[in-house]
Amino acid sequence: MSTYYDAVDLFWSDDGDFAIGRDGDIADTQHDPLLAVKQDVYDRVKSDKMDYLETPNIGAGLSDFIGEPNTKAQGMEIERRIFGSMRSGGGSITLGDMSVRVFPLDAHTVGIRLELRVQPTPWNRQTGLLNMNMMYAYHENNIYSVDHEPQE
Repeated sequence: MSTYYDAVDLFWSDDGDFAIGRDGDIADTQHDPLLAVKQDVYDRVKSDKMDYLETPNIGAGLSDFIGEPNTKAQGMEIERRIFGSMRSGGGSITLGDMSVRVFPLDAHTVGIRLELRVQPTPWNRQTGLLNMNMMYAYHENNIYSVDHEPQE
């Protein structure tokens, strides 16, 4: 059975910067109850180990794949790394609720499709599945959130 992932946290940009809300205060994720978990997942996928002093083990470490061939074996290793990053550092994700699929887009880029089964609640508009789509560019060592809508 899926877990409740409704939470409120501070909102931050893809670059890790806090944002100012329309009221002039620091923005939070209250307007989207699943945004806090989206931010957590995205940060874990894009980070390397030791990026955060307070939680040094949360990163997936995809930078290890720079210069490697874009093969099926590499895709499976990226999937394994993403699962491992969710498990590390007091992970807020129940691994049985998550599925990850990595697939090649071109010689230097993979697509990452992550699905998280969530308990539907009135706060998350009765959503039962959270989909996140990302791209990892080996040659740039960069993660791009494909479906991340701008907030605040």
